[in-house]
Amino acid sequence: MRRRVQIASFACSVLLLLGAAGQSLAADQKAVLEKIKAHYQAAAAAYDDGDFDKTKVQLQQALALSKENGVGSNKIVAQTYLLFGVLEVAGLKDPDAGVRYFAKALDISPAIQLPPSMASKAVLAAFERAENQNPPASDPSAGSKEPATPAAVEVEKEKEKPAPSAAEKKRTDSDSKDRDKRSRDDRVRDDKLVDDLAQAKMAESQAGAEKSRLQKESSDKDRQLTEAKGRIAQLEKEKQEQDKQLADARTRLQQLEKDKPDKDKQVADAKGRASQLEKERQEQDKQLAASKDAAKKDNEANDKLKKDKLESDRQAAEAKAHLQQLTKEKQETDQQLATARADGKREHEANDKLEKAKAESDRQLADSKGRLQQLTKEKQETERQLATTRDGEKRERESREKLEKVWQEAQTRDKERKNRDEQARVEHDKLVDGPDLPGHFSEPIYCTVPDEIPAGADLYVHCVPHANVGAKFVALYYRASGTVVYNATTMERSKKGWYTALIPGSRITGKLLQYYVEARDSRQAVAASNGKSSSPNIATIRAAGARAH
Repeated sequence: MRRRVQIASFACSVLLLLGAAGQSLAADQKAVLEKIKAHYQAAAAAYDDGDFDKTKVQLQQALALSKENGVGSNKIVAQTYLLFGVLEVAGLKDPDAGVRYFAKALDISPAIQLPPSMASKAVLAAFERAENQNPPASDPSAGSKEPATPAAVEVEKEKEKPAPSAAEKKRTDSDSKDRDKRSRDDRVRDDKLVDDLAQAKMAESQAGAEKSRLQKESSDKDRQLTEAKGRIAQLEKEKQEQDKQLADARTRLQQLEKDKPDKDKQVADAKGRASQLEKERQEQDKQLAASKDAAKKDNEANDKLKKDKLESDRQAAEAKAHLQQLTKEKQETDQQLATARADGKREHEANDKLEKAKAESDRQLADSKGRLQQLTKEKQETERQLATTRDGEKRERESREKLEKVWQEAQTRDKERKNRDEQARVEHDKLVDGPDLPGHFSEPIYCTVPDEIPAGADLYVHCVPHANVGAKFVALYYRASGTVVYNATTMERSKKGWYTALIPGSRITGKLLQYYVEARDSRQAVAASNGKSSSPNIATIRAAGARAH
């Protein structure tokens, strides 16, 4: 019996020593992981500050610690490789090296994702290449070529740009500018939609990765819970064995008490062993209670992980719905752009018809001048006939008076036409020149556009930028209500100093006219504006025949 108690005590001691050794090893690995995490955080901070050399040194130190201590499969090591890949692509401009680091990170943690703040187009492209290739055969940090400096990359890009042709430099046609402006607006809108789609896809990918992580953590918690239950069962079994040994000891104590005269010493020893067994039983009870508490906490953590998984599934569904909404909006925008292009084509055809009508009017005016010259010649011929012919004096006098009347009527009509043309030219010059420049104004760009304008009438817009703006180029953007794309035209300098532009009456339709003006400096940057595309100025369009307010 005594030998069995000694063997049980020895077994308990061995178990305690093994547990202490395992705890010591776990503590050492935890300390190493904390050091790796500190190097990673220092590298991330240095990257945010733009110190790429310090970032690289900190990452190399973190990877060296992981290799020396055999913790290369830990999640923080995968994050270290991921940040190293971002540094190579975005900071050191070496996409191939970045792909190798991304592949290593994916090999350690297949569900790892790029942080949204670091997911530029170049980084995303390199990360996709790493996802589509085989795992790396060796550590990418073992050696890499010297990356090109950002300045050298910019010089190479400048060399690769084609030189503009002479024809492109001389294009000044207003219709071409309108088409270029609409094309730029289309590209900006398409780029924005593409960026929104990319962000939605990234959110969906991150939600899937988070879902996988939660599932993995849930399975780990289930495994730990199973192990804890096994430990509890083992402790209960050991407790039963200890209870049995205690019962045997008490039976032996009773036997010794019967033989008390001869075995006082044995009784004392038995009491001591019984007391030791009682202490060990109490210690086992404490361990059993602690294991039960740990199992309860594991159950609570498992329930929380399940709730987090449900929340992640809901966010993934919302991301998919948002992606579908963005796709629908892009289709509607494409339809609006097609309608705007068709309207531009019709306006171009109308301008061609107006040019033809103007040419026909010029031809008729030339014909009228030719007829007037012919009449003048006939009058001169008639006067010569009157000087040489005395017999037909009366007929010649009547003919002369008739010719003079015709000539006077022609002169009167020509004079009236000239007066009308002169009056129209004067009115046109007044509209073009505009009023006198104001002596003082506070706005960056001052414009004279009435709040109410007649429909179908040409409108001259006069604007003048403040002297402090330093404007080299002024442009007017306008559109009628109900249209999406702005029409753009360059404003020309008038004699009085205004920047003037004409809005054709054919484009003043609907109920409202929206417009804004931009002044650009010598570098083509916007120096000042009167209104914006998102918040333009508005003029009410008065219907034909309606009274002005």
